[in-house]
Amino acid sequence: RGYSLEIKLNDTIPIEELVESTESTNTPVPCHSRLRPLLSSLESIAGRAELVDWHKRLFKYQFTNKANAEDVASNGGAAPQRILSRLFSCIEEHRRDVGIENYSLSQTTLEQVFIGFAEKQNILEREQEEVAK
Repeated sequence: RGYSLEIKLNDTIPIEELVESTESTNTPVPCHSRLRPLLSSLESIAGRAELVDWHKRLFKYQFTNKANAEDVASNGGAAPQRILSRLFSCIEEHRRDVGIENYSLSQTTLEQVFIGFAEKQNILEREQEEVAK
């Protein structure tokens, strides 16, 4: 369980601010500096954020669920509905500063969990094939 967040940033933000290249491979990777204040606030509510996909101005994150008793207590005893409400409030507070055009926030569906497992399995299989060569 957890939460899924899709963020589309405004067209007014230059792509160069959103993407950087790694030195070793010269491959473009997303630059989180614009999103870091928002993500830090969201992580304090919903657990660690993991970037699962991105394309130009669209970023997709998966948050781990703070479902154990210790984490629920640290969130003031917040039930999942209350956590979701706090996440929406946090996004709205940062929306203008970050340059969010629109966003989607939801609890992770079973379908998303299975797709995530399938993608990880594909990556593992490709890595094993490369090692075998």
